[in-house]
Amino acid sequence: MHEPKSQPYEGVSALSAAVQFTSKSGSITRWIAALRPTDRLAQIRWLFLLFCLGSAAVLAGVLVGAATAGQPTALAVALLLPLLGCKWFEEYRGRSFHFGWDVLEAAALLAVGTAAGNPLIILLLIYARLALSALTASVRRAMFTTGAYSVSFAGAIVFTSPNWGVGTQTIPYIFLASGFFIVSPVMHLFSESLRRLAEATHRDRALRDAMMQLGSAVTVDEVCRAAEPAMQRLFADPTVRVKIAETATAESLTREQREQLHRAGVELRGPAVPLLWGTGGSPPPALLAIAMSTTGLVLIGSDPLQEADRLAAAMLVEHLSVQLEAATLREIGERRRIEAVVRESEENFRHLFERNPQPMWLYDAETFRILAVNDAAVSVYGYTRAEFLAMPADALDVEEAAGRRHQLKDGRLIDVEIDSSTVSFQGRDAVLLLARDVTEQHVLQRRLEHNALHDPLTGLPNQLLLRNRIRRALARTSRRKGRLSAMLVFDLDGFKTVNDTLGHALGDRVIAIVAARLASGIKGTDTAARLGGDEFAVLLEETGGVDDATAVAHRLLNDIRLPITVQRQTVVVSASVGVAVSNIGNRTVEDLLGDADIAMSVAKGRAAGACVLFDPVFRTALLDRINLQRELSEAVTLNQLSVVYQPQIELATGRVVAVEALCRWQHPQRGAISPDIFIPAAEQTGIITTIDTWVLRTACMALRGWFDEGLPPMRVAVNLSGRDLESDDLVQTVREALAESMLEPWRLELELTETVAVSQAETAIARLEELRALGVRIAIDDVGTGFSMCSRLREMPIDRLKIDRSFVTDISRDDDARTIVGSTVAMGHALGLDLIAEGVESGESAEILRALHCDGAQGFHFSRPLPARELAAWLHAHTTAPALERSAV
Repeated sequence: MHEPKSQPYEGVSALSAAVQFTSKSGSITRWIAALRPTDRLAQIRWLFLLFCLGSAAVLAGVLVGAATAGQPTALAVALLLPLLGCKWFEEYRGRSFHFGWDVLEAAALLAVGTAAGNPLIILLLIYARLALSALTASVRRAMFTTGAYSVSFAGAIVFTSPNWGVGTQTIPYIFLASGFFIVSPVMHLFSESLRRLAEATHRDRALRDAMMQLGSAVTVDEVCRAAEPAMQRLFADPTVRVKIAETATAESLTREQREQLHRAGVELRGPAVPLLWGTGGSPPPALLAIAMSTTGLVLIGSDPLQEADRLAAAMLVEHLSVQLEAATLREIGERRRIEAVVRESEENFRHLFERNPQPMWLYDAETFRILAVNDAAVSVYGYTRAEFLAMPADALDVEEAAGRRHQLKDGRLIDVEIDSSTVSFQGRDAVLLLARDVTEQHVLQRRLEHNALHDPLTGLPNQLLLRNRIRRALARTSRRKGRLSAMLVFDLDGFKTVNDTLGHALGDRVIAIVAARLASGIKGTDTAARLGGDEFAVLLEETGGVDDATAVAHRLLNDIRLPITVQRQTVVVSASVGVAVSNIGNRTVEDLLGDADIAMSVAKGRAAGACVLFDPVFRTALLDRINLQRELSEAVTLNQLSVVYQPQIELATGRVVAVEALCRWQHPQRGAISPDIFIPAAEQTGIITTIDTWVLRTACMALRGWFDEGLPPMRVAVNLSGRDLESDDLVQTVREALAESMLEPWRLELELTETVAVSQAETAIARLEELRALGVRIAIDDVGTGFSMCSRLREMPIDRLKIDRSFVTDISRDDDARTIVGSTVAMGHALGLDLIAEGVESGESAEILRALHCDGAQGFHFSRPLPARELAAWLHAHTTAPALERSAV
């Protein structure tokens, strides 16, 4: 018959960990230390095990010695000792063996004692084995083991004593073995005492931990939630189950049931069982109930429940009752504090509600009836308090697509923003609503949105809105065959003159009138926009093609040309327009708008009021111009530019009185590039200032070189651009060039075109007066091609006028040209200015100019523009007149 398998003690897991540790480290000391359990009973068993294993090792050594002395059977018996050690170790780990194994172990010990020749050698080992077995085995098993070991010891005495018999020799053996039958009961009682002590220690620790856990709970719910697991851990038996019955359940029991539960518990029979324990899960075999105030009963299910567990549970329930009472008192105090806070909050709410400057009202969440309204709502909406309380909460709402609006009592509508929240009011659920009047904010927002998308001066859409509409138009026309979108870009011709003559304020009025004409001259589906300055754009969302688009462009040009009267002054302006029609090549906003802008730039290069339809060739020309500007910048860096000089002749004497410095560009691949091409490109990029400064210094140094060669004194003329006049460094640059070349200031003549001088009148006069104060001479070039007036020329600090070549070329064949030149000479002399004509290519033209009393001439008839060295040779060959004095110049 097998005994029930005993539960492994708590040192088994430590033993397993120690074995793993030993296999890795091989340290016997650490292995033994790791196997030492913490439980007292297990520690005693551990000591007995060590003694048994040590005794077995000693006996094995004795038997091996006997085998070497001539007893071969001793070696065979010694091999039994390791097997016995394994059995003892497995028993220590908790393994249960059959009774037969005890018989075999006794037989093995008999063999050991016999082989050793002395039964006393196994006496202590038998005592240790009996004590170790009695600590964990049952009484029956312990007595059986005692008998088996006693027979083993007796057999060893018989086999080792040939003359054995009852006598004086056997009495000591009997006395030594008499303790076999005392060891088992004593050790069994000792183990029971240690086990009870361990259980009591565990229960005390669990009770202390449970009380601490309950003590950390604050509210009644927290105490109840912590009670069941805390009490469950109190019992050593894991089959014990704990349940807390609520007060209502406990009160449903009869008095007899209560007394029976409190006295000794009840078996789970009868109608009270499911009421107490519930229907879920299997009920325990018996119940014990312990009263607990406030909550009800603590039900403990177990069969049987030890008396010590009963007492520990009663102690914990008593502590639990105290904790519940304390938690209840805390909750009552907290509830009173919350009620006081709620009352104070309601008073604060009522104060804030009544004093709030924004309209507010409360309405019932179920009936939508208004319950309360503040003074601000009465003041803003115009209704009395009684009228508010009589209307539903949504009576003021006016739903519109633009947003939420409320209607006032006088019928006006206001934009509102609503903030609402759910509150408790007078014991019912209510909604607190705050209405904020945002009418002015919405008006301001719409104004800001309009300003963000429209030009502030004209009210027309700006570029952002125009681009959005172009994108929408292109998407629409891409879905409709035969319909195209067109873009017209307008730029007013010479509008800077209008600003200079009328002033910027009146110029803005003219811009606004032009914008109004453009907006009124198109369909409602089209868009007129201002791109900036005096530039406008018109989007024709759907047009039949190129002819329709150009027809609209010409009609709008005619509208722009109509006279404009501003503050009793009449102005006539014209515009140039570029037209681009959507096609496969320009399906994006940038493409369509860019093509129209390129066409407008081409139109600006033609006559005023021109209308140009975009051609892909224009884009190529634009790219060429961009490449030209880039190459020009490189030419300045790589010194590809040069200066040539053309003589200026005094017609009365034939003397060379000056030379004009002209810039030339010899491109390494394109060859010579005309100044009419690269000078405008330089002005557009702004590099013209660098070029003009370089030409100025070069020309001054060349003139100084000619003087050093002994050539007659003369002047050098250098051209200025409009950007030069705008530069604050112009005067300083001229001063440095004169100082560097050591020239007298009157030897330098600066030329600027009539158009530049007139278009930048204020700036030009200020800069020119500084230069005149320095002693430099000033000349106006291309007279007759700009917008000059006698009064404007008279105001400017100038010394000479240069008649444009367009009048001089045909002077011998065209009487009108001769008349214009003569009038210009007479006007200039009347103003005290010298006159010089450029573009003289024949002797006949020179004679006519001399007859018209023109002071000087310049052109191919006298000399082509020459480099500095060639001009020096030309001057040596043609200079016969004496040196010019300053007074004669």
